[in-house]
This record gives sequence, structure tokens and C-alpha cells, in this order.
Amino acid sequence: MTAQLLEMPTTAARSEQLIASSERRTLDPFREVDWEIALDDSAYYLPPEMLALFGTEAWDAMSEVGRIEYSRHETAAMFAAGIWFENALMQIVLRHLVEIDVRDPMHRYLLTEIADECRHSMMFGEFIRRAGTPAYGPTRDVAMVQGPSGRAMSYLAILAIEELLDFANRASMRDDRVHPMVRQISRLHVLEEARHVSFAKSYISESWPTLDAVEQESVRAIAPALVAEIVELSLDPQVFEHLGIADGYEIAKANLSYRANVVDGLGKLTSFLTEVGIIVGDTAAEIEAAVGDGSELGISVTYIRQDAPLGLAHCVLIARDFLGDDDFVMYLGDNFIIGGITELVQEFRDGTYDAQILLTKVDNPSQFGVAELGPHGGVTTLVEKPKEPKSDLALVGVYMFRPVIHDAVRAIKPSARGEARMFGP
Repeated sequence: MTAQLLEMPTTAARSEQLIASSERRTLDPFREVDWEIALDDSAYYLPPEMLALFGTEAWDAMSEVGRIEYSRHETAAMFAAGIWFENALMQIVLRHLVEIDVRDPMHRYLLTEIADECRHSMMFGEFIRRAGTPAYGPTRDVAMVQGPSGRAMSYLAILAIEELLDFANRASMRDDRVHPMVRQISRLHVLEEARHVSFAKSYISESWPTLDAVEQESVRAIAPALVAEIVELSLDPQVFEHLGIADGYEIAKANLSYRANVVDGLGKLTSFLTEVGIIVGDTAAEIEAAVGDGSELGISVTYIRQDAPLGLAHCVLIARDFLGDDDFVMYLGDNFIIGGITELVQEFRDGTYDAQILLTKVDNPSQFGVAELGPHGGVTTLVEKPKEPKSDLALVGVYMFRPVIHDAVRAIKPSARGEARMFGP
């Protein structure tokens, strides 16, 4: 492949990484989901707090049985909207494919993404068929704006759609109150949709500077209305009509709890690095008291419990569901980097390597993890607290990884102390 082929080299490189990820981890919902579990209303189908009527007088008037039935219908409507959204996504991608050279890695990746969406739509449809609900979902045609600015808006729409679904899915897959079939569906969807989000973010980041001032202004002007329409399509008035909940649609739209969920669900659109998972142990209470939900810092925080200090690789293992197939930064809490790491993260995003570490010269390298470099500056060996260090380059506790790291940490054998060490013996 020649360099001239790659109109968007960074996104092409990201596509190759996502293709590799797809080859390692593509899931068949008809094998991964236990479809024989009865949908018998023995559990909620979404966390109650995620339901549009939660906390309203209409909610208070329902019995527990009625609330669970309502959750089944709202979940079916969410999955039906997901089918419509994924149909729209596939139309966007198919239009884009016509313009991409077949030798460009983006071409193969986007075909892979379409295959993912086909499986997800079949999965959502199977739930709806088993749930005994009407075939909810939007009925309007998919409208698309042509040209570079239109494509940028299309991938922005994909991000909005994926983030809203991802927010509900992540809440569901971790909640023991939620029906196990929905938890299984949600987990599968989160793992695979992370690749789609990653591609869309890369595409928007790389294509945005190529738009002229008029095209950029067009996107800025239309984007809020586009996202608002996606939000509107995500709440189906037919649910309330079918269940006989008077004024249910209007009550739901005005519900502050529902609105807060929408804002939280779209929160990651404001920045591509706002979701933070904090591994906590014995000091969990103090950390949570200091950080809270992260809203004051402009981030969304998820706390992940580690029952014992079993090493950095173990941290990655227990954060697997949270991380999905996103690139990520692992930042140890006892480090402070003057000037921050924004430029380093951008350098990693723009690169094609799978890992990036930070090093600094120290006077006492035997007290640190130490790196040895090859003749071209690449890291050849990492040793934890060597008795006879071969360099004075100590590891700083900030690491950047592609999702391929998950395969690597699963292969690590615990040390004599029972730790899953990422670096050194």
C-alpha cells in the first residue's frame, strides 16, 4: 500500500488496530446470550433509576409488578430504537464506503462494523420477540447530509447514538437487579460498540481540520439539533400508550431524573477523555469522598474494587468491562506530572504503536522499575527494582495502551508474591 492511498493515515492505522481487535474478540449473540432464560418479570430489565418515569407521581402510583412490566416495555423500545439507529449507521457507513479506496484499511474495518451492527440488530430483535411487547421503534426515514461536513455530522450522530446506548448498557450489565439476559446483551454490546466509538472519534478528530470555515460552522450549527433529535427518538410514546399511562410521554420528557440520565449519557461527547475508572482498595471511602462522581472535575467516575494489591496487570483485568476496546491511560495515583499529559496522549493517539510509557532519570534506579533501551530508542527490557540496574531510566507511573494489552495481561503468570506484574519478574 502506498502512502498516497491513505487520505487519513491516523484513522487508517486505527482501523488496522480495530480489525485486529475484531479478529480477537467478535461475539456471536446466539452463543453468548442464554436465550432460554424466561422473561418472566422476576427482575427489572433496566436499573429502575434509568427508567424515564422513575421518581415521578406516575412511578409512585405503580405497583412493583407494574414497574417491572413497564421496564420490560421500555427496554424493548430502547432495543427497537437501537435497531433503527444501527440501520441508520449502516446506511451512513455504506455511503462512505463508496468513496474509500478498497485498499485502505478503513474500507475493511467499516465492513466489519456493518457486520457487527447486523448481529446487534438480530440480538435486539430476538429480545423483542421473546419479550411479548409490540414492535416499538421510530418509523421515519433516515436523512443524511452529503459532503465532508455531512459525513462529519454523520459520525457525530453515530457517537451520540452509541454513547446513549452505552450509558444504559453499562449501567445494566453491572446491576444485579437487572434480568440476566439483559445483562448479557448489554455486556456484549458494550464490548463491541467500543470499537465503533473509537473509529468515529478518530475519524472526526482527523477530518475536522480538513473542513473549511463554512463547513465547520455548518456542523456547529446543526449538531445540537441533530443530537436533540436522537434523544427524542430514544423515548417512544407508544410505550405509555400501550400500557395506558396517562400523559406518560409528557411526564417522562419533563422528568428531571430522565433529563439527568440523558445529560450523563451524552457527557462524553464534550471530550474524548472524560471517563475515569479508579481502582480502589482499603482507602475507597476516603477516595470517593474526595472525588465524588467527578462532576465537579468535568469527568465521569466509575469506582472499581480491588480486594487486594495484586499488581498492575490485575488492575487491567478487573477493569476489562469498564475499558471495553478503547485505548486507555493508566495513571498511578501517587504520581504528579508537571504540565500534565495532554500532549503525550495526543502523541499516542496519532501513533501506531500499542503501548507508550514515561521514563525519567534517577540517582537510585534499584528502587524503581527500570527500562533498558535498544540502539534505536525502543524499550527492550523492563525490570522491577533490579539489584544491578543496567540503566538509570525509571518508569513513571503513567502508561498508555491499546486494547491488545488485554490479551497480554491474561497471559501473565502471578509472581511468587501472587501479583500479576506488568513489568519485570
